[in-house]
This record gives sequence, C-alpha cells and structure tokens, in this order.
Amino acid sequence: AESAAPASAAAGEQAPPRLRQYFPETLFWLPELETDAEGHAQVQVPIADSITTWRISVLASDAAGNLGSSQSGLRVFQEFFVEPDLPRFLTAGDEIDAPVSIFNYLDAPQTIALDVAPGDWFELTGEPPAPVAIGPHEVSVVYLPIRVLRHGTFDFQITATGAAASDAVLRTVEVLPDGRQITDSTG
Repeated sequence: AESAAPASAAAGEQAPPRLRQYFPETLFWLPELETDAEGHAQVQVPIADSITTWRISVLASDAAGNLGSSQSGLRVFQEFFVEPDLPRFLTAGDEIDAPVSIFNYLDAPQTIALDVAPGDWFELTGEPPAPVAIGPHEVSVVYLPIRVLRHGTFDFQITATGAAASDAVLRTVEVLPDGRQITDSTG
C-alpha cells in the first residue's frame, strides 16, 4: 500500500500537501476475479485517501463447490492530518459550526494555519480561523461557523499547514433546497 503521507520537498523545504479527495465507502469489489491453476490471483487496488484500517475479505469457490475465505486489515495512516466533519446533507440557509479535527501524531508540536478554500455556496460567518498550537500526539478541534447560501452539490476544501507536516482535504457536500417537497396528483 502506498502511504497517504505527502512527499517532502528538496533542501528541507516542505512540498505542498497532496489533496486527499478519494473517500469511497467500499475500497474494492471484484466478484469475477479468476485465479490461475494454482489458485493464485493478483490485482492492483487503488488506495483511498481515508485514514483508516480497511477490512479485507476474500471469498472463493471452485468448480467442485469447495469454499474458502480469509480476512485481514490494511492500515492507511499518516502522522499528521486534518479531518472536516461536515454533515452529508445541508439545507440552503443552514448556519452550522462545522468541526474540523487536527491530528498531530508527530513527536514534535506544531502551530497550524487553517485555510478554507472559498466557495460561492457558503460563507464563513466569523473571523478566519486563528493558528492552532497542537502538541505532539494530540488532537485539536476547531469549529468553523458556516452559513450555507444556495443548494446543489459542492466541494469543501481545507488545508492545514505546519512547519513539519501539512495536509489538504476536499469533501463533497450536498445542499438541499430550503422547504419541503409536496406531491399533488389529481385526476
């Protein structure tokens, strides 16, 4: 598995963080995979940007009806990451305090600058987020006051930048129209 950690730049300078944006619920599903005569198969699996442990389950059967199964885990981790916790659905006109967790599993403290990419579907209703001092092996939560301006499907991007490590995340948010659906059939 490839590391989710961003690459380091030359001469000790930090490269911009790789934007994490691929967060599927199911990492891989291939029910038609066939093995060779010895029962071996090989596949390439694109690793998601989720910081998690994926459960790997393998089920197999042969032409004679024999069954086999196995389970394992695949841990995807990086020592510093940011995780916005937006609701799956919002409604136009909503005002929320969106929690953003900052995870620092490094052995050193960091002062983190948060940058929210502008979007025409929301506005930050408070001051821009202040720098966050976070100790080694600590988690800190910042609440972003957001007002939702219009409905549709939109991107929300946040970057957390520190001296030793940085991270950037893009999440998709669905905003529903304000009101309720009414169905009327006559006839």
